[in-house]
Amino acid sequence: MLRHASAFILALLFFTSPADGQRPVPGETSRKPPVKHPVKPPPPKVPTTGTLSIVTNPPVAIIIIRDQRGHTVKKGMSQESKYQTELHWGTYTIEVSADKCSSQTIKAQVERAKTAIVTIQLTPTSGSILINLGAVGFDATILIDDNRPASIAKRSENQIELDDLPAGAHTLRITHPSIAAYEAQVVVEGGKIIPVNPTFKSAIANLLIRSEPDTNIFVDGRMEGRTSNAGELLISKSPGKHTIKAEKEKFEPAEKTDDFKIGDQTVEVKLTRIKSSPEFADYFMEGTTYWDAPKTWQVNHSKMLVKGQGAGFVRNKVYDDFKMVFDISFTNQKGAVWIVRARDKKNYYLFQLSGPKAAHPKIFRSYVYQNGQLNLLKSDPVVEDLSRPNDSYHITIEAKGSTIKHFIQLKSNPAAGSELLSTLTDSAFPYGGIGFGAIDDEEFDVYFLNITPDSSSSH
Repeated sequence: MLRHASAFILALLFFTSPADGQRPVPGETSRKPPVKHPVKPPPPKVPTTGTLSIVTNPPVAIIIIRDQRGHTVKKGMSQESKYQTELHWGTYTIEVSADKCSSQTIKAQVERAKTAIVTIQLTPTSGSILINLGAVGFDATILIDDNRPASIAKRSENQIELDDLPAGAHTLRITHPSIAAYEAQVVVEGGKIIPVNPTFKSAIANLLIRSEPDTNIFVDGRMEGRTSNAGELLISKSPGKHTIKAEKEKFEPAEKTDDFKIGDQTVEVKLTRIKSSPEFADYFMEGTTYWDAPKTWQVNHSKMLVKGQGAGFVRNKVYDDFKMVFDISFTNQKGAVWIVRARDKKNYYLFQLSGPKAAHPKIFRSYVYQNGQLNLLKSDPVVEDLSRPNDSYHITIEAKGSTIKHFIQLKSNPAAGSELLSTLTDSAFPYGGIGFGAIDDEEFDVYFLNITPDSSSSH
């Protein structure tokens, strides 16, 4: 019993004594505090996604993302050139499209916890043409592939821009009244401005006329000049229909009418040398057989009476240089009229010898009758006495080149011989027919007529 009580007391003392500074009971081993081990954190979670960042040009584009099986996993639209999304790691196909641009498809690899950046540049399917119109200005007509452009924007310094043209080759045509039509092939590149600087040609038809040397050239009735020693003359006219006429002494005139285009053209106007008719004589033994004469003319007793308005001509006779003689007498004392180098009934030289009863007596007038209009070239006083009754006059005409000379001899004064009446120099008509007529009620008799061509001028 005593032993049990001692043990109890010792146990009580041990548990109730202070811990600090308590000395161990002799013969007992000291007790060490337990060792604390660090707690291991749980293993980190491995990410299964990454970021795909797409940069687009144009700024707004439609984006479709497909997985390796071709299934669409994301669909969206870039804004301000950016589009970003989270995706499981792996390989994806990205399809990017935009209005007026060609679509593009690329592959992209998305890695865990990383950002993959993809830049996609779409090529526009249209471009524009910038045209410098220069002095032509904005009123020019512009056609692209034979159609008016859907969009034309005016720029500075007479420039225009044709917008929104499909990429590829196009035909550009520019017309204006002041220029020759301009046409060119222009290749438009998507997203680019293609500059065009046309070289315009003035709307002029440059005509090189070729004919005989020293030939007068007329265009639409107006003389433009004379061909050189080489037989050429260069003139410029507005494009369109023109009549070109060539005239030269001792040659048949020739003309050519054509619709001339803009640019350089050669026009051949060939002349044929005139062959004078052979000698002609008429003593009026066969009426007016050889004449195209008015009905008022009369032939009897080997003379032809010329009276009434109008002119008559020797039929089918043409002369360039010649000598002509005839005798006349005044039947009403007003004078006489004759015609030389008649090209037709509206183009010739006309000469009037005024008798004593004419409005202006004793005057010799030289006229040119062109296109039906009578124009006075010169007047010469007549020295001879034309008032003697029953007198007749021997007239001699010498025509050589552009000079026509007249001589007169009075039957009543044969001793005086043939006197020079007038000299005319004019080149309007280098050849033609012969005739008579009346312009101021003249009535006169013609007794005979003889025409001799100048053989020295025929070659």
